Amino acid sequence: MNQDAPSNIAPPNVKPSPDAFPRCGEPSRDYGEFVTSRGTQGSGFYLQVFFILVLSLFGIGLITVGFFPPASTKSTTPPDPVPMFIVGTILFAGAVYQALKLLYSYDFYEQGLIRKGPRRTDEFAYDKVERVSYNLVRQYHNGVYTGTQLNLKLWMEDGRKFSFGGRHKERRKGFIKRHFEGEDEMDIVREAIEIHVAERIETQLQNSGEFDWCNAASVSRAGVTARTGKRKASLVPWPDLTEVLMKNGHLHLFARGDKKSFLSIPSAGVNFFPCLRVFCRLAEEARGQSVPTRESENQVKTRGVWSA
Repeated sequence: MNQDAPSNIAPPNVKPSPDAFPRCGEPSRDYGEFVTSRGTQGSGFYLQVFFILVLSLFGIGLITVGFFPPASTKSTTPPDPVPMFIVGTILFAGAVYQALKLLYSYDFYEQGLIRKGPRRTDEFAYDKVERVSYNLVRQYHNGVYTGTQLNLKLWMEDGRKFSFGGRHKERRKGFIKRHFEGEDEMDIVREAIEIHVAERIETQLQNSGEFDWCNAASVSRAGVTARTGKRKASLVPWPDLTEVLMKNGHLHLFARGDKKSFLSIPSAGVNFFPCLRVFCRLAEEARGQSVPTRESENQVKTRGVWSA
């Protein structure tokens, strides 16, 4: 579980897509190599346009009925038009929101990203990110896997916020023993951001002697202290950690003598991955070796990824 910051942020098995190209214009500063561009295009664009048209027309229809309820000849008490007006307004607002999202494009580089909208273009340098959330949700419908949703959120040191949502490129493989395969260029982006935020957490560790991990635990050079559970407020020294398990979107830590994990941390939490990077470095430094890790094979809805 090597957590040293690599000279090249791209993992060996993840390469920038050869058919991707920047769509937001030249950045104002050098952000390194181009990684990927995201935004609705091709057949997906037309499907979204069709969906937006249907949604907006249905919403306008309900709003119209709310304003001008039809005369009823079969009942002396016509239906209340207010609920239809409210539902129609919500549907129409949702259609407008989805339409605005179609107008945005995103270019991701090694050290920064560009977001181009209908009126302005914004840039976000990774070394200015204070907090990050990177969340994957494997979606199912009636037990059938339908895809993995990716959500990225950034909180910048100047107060700005950035959010992006889209499809992750992993796929479900196998017939008898099913598993997930495939990486996404956005994993490269996540790791690049993670490295910079981890540096901030290292600074916090040096200044205060500990750092908070998703409000679930505090981590120091002495070990890990859970804030809930049977070991609440009790320090677990690094040599007593026996295993790290990723299951159902939570990272579970096991201590010597325990059959169940004493700590569960959601991978969807803010700064989960930067804290994980620092945690792994401290564990390896204190133990002389990494903590044994494994990922659950239980095929249930899973949030997040394990990147040891």
